[in-house]
Amino acid sequence: MSFNVPLSSARASRLIEIIPVTSDATVVDAGCGDGDFLIEYLKHSGSEGLGIDIDSSLLKLAREKASQRIPDLTCTFRKGDLTKTSLKANAFDLAICLGASHAFGTGEEAFPTCLEKMIKAVRADGCLLIGEGYWKQEPDPEYLELIGEPVGIYRTHEENIALAENLGLLPLYAATSTTEEWDAFEDAFSKKVHAMAKENPDDPDKQAKRERAREWREGYEKWGRTTMGFGFYVFRKLDDE
Repeated sequence: MSFNVPLSSARASRLIEIIPVTSDATVVDAGCGDGDFLIEYLKHSGSEGLGIDIDSSLLKLAREKASQRIPDLTCTFRKGDLTKTSLKANAFDLAICLGASHAFGTGEEAFPTCLEKMIKAVRADGCLLIGEGYWKQEPDPEYLELIGEPVGIYRTHEENIALAENLGLLPLYAATSTTEEWDAFEDAFSKKVHAMAKENPDDPDKQAKRERAREWREGYEKWGRTTMGFGFYVFRKLDDE
């Protein structure tokens, strides 16, 4: 399995095991990418799933993976722009968004908008599984310049949790990526850029992409390893009745 966040297979298995969802549940993954995590979750739980992403090429890959790995389960992948459309209200027992809160908006409002829309989509006593970046310490201005705006991270780990609590969610689990998970994630990104350049020798932008990957890697080594974190959060939507 490969994930577009700093998430190891061992941690993915842990997340899948702790979420209290039964086989008759319905699950949505917002910003699902190539579907790896959703497919693994459905494989474990036997639930019914829906993955939504704006990238058609990733959705095509997700459908191929699902047909091979969970052929007997219901898993639908749909193209959608979550900044313009809403998820069906009270339709899901579990809503997942791993490193894709930007699918709901840009800048500082992306994460709270993601939470608000997913809360509406989940039934009472349902759960949210969120993966979101955070700052371990105040970022260096040069690092922020390298990342560019929107930087995608605007809070600490504790502030991510507090924001969800202020929206009425009950925290059930919180953990953070290890340095090893981050290193593996960054290595995979660099290898992907160079592999794509090799596969597409006529791409006029391949050198610029390689240079950007080099700058990003240097920035990660200089600042990112001690500054940027990634949190995994499981929240329950309380039944207010």
